[in-house]
Amino acid sequence: MATLETLPLDLHYHLLSYLDLPRPELRSAHPYLALSNVSKGLYSIVESYCTHRLTRLRTCFPTTAPKLAARPKNSRRKYLQHTASRCRFCNRTTTAYSKLYTFIPCCAACDKREWPEKITLTKAKQKYGLKEEQLTSACHYGAYYCHNVYTRMFNEPEVRKLAERVHGDLDAYFRVKEERRAKRKPRKPRERRPMMYAVYTAIPFDELLADDSEDDRDVYDEIFDAYDAMVALRQDGATP
Repeated sequence: MATLETLPLDLHYHLLSYLDLPRPELRSAHPYLALSNVSKGLYSIVESYCTHRLTRLRTCFPTTAPKLAARPKNSRRKYLQHTASRCRFCNRTTTAYSKLYTFIPCCAACDKREWPEKITLTKAKQKYGLKEEQLTSACHYGAYYCHNVYTRMFNEPEVRKLAERVHGDLDAYFRVKEERRAKRKPRKPRERRPMMYAVYTAIPFDELLADDSEDDRDVYDEIFDAYDAMVALRQDGATP
């Protein structure tokens, strides 16, 4: 009967790749460290895999990857320490994580390149006419805090496929939606007052959004809408 230790080496590497979670809080309690303490056989397998990963990093990124000795020792700790603070795609030092997959260290440039179409929960509900329960149950999303606001980011192609299953033809749905919007009485445009946002930052509002991405602007819109609602409640129903 075949056992775990008698499997081919490539299957060992494939299995260990599913446990590759380089989060900083897992450095002291990572599955690789736990497996290496089970037996000498698993210790050598984990060490071999981590040495293999470090060698691949050295081949792909010769200037930023850690150096390997002729007979490497404790490769698992060196690999975990290195990947916990490096971008998964460009190997640059970063403290950021992907907005969709919050367990993957990823710089802002690589996050935008790997997942170019991202959409917030509020935008997805407004654009595709979906409910929050539908989105959170059928689509993957990344949850994180931005300016003390709990934000959920979705992959727009997944949201688009869900909308097609719910509404059918999206072109026809958007056409009917635009016709209904055209029949509505136009509302008076509301101008943003820069002094309203002094509670968030001392930087002028135009400079605040100058260097931010579209994803951050969507989050700012959610913050400002929440602030407007708070002001309206404080003024006993009067518009801000």
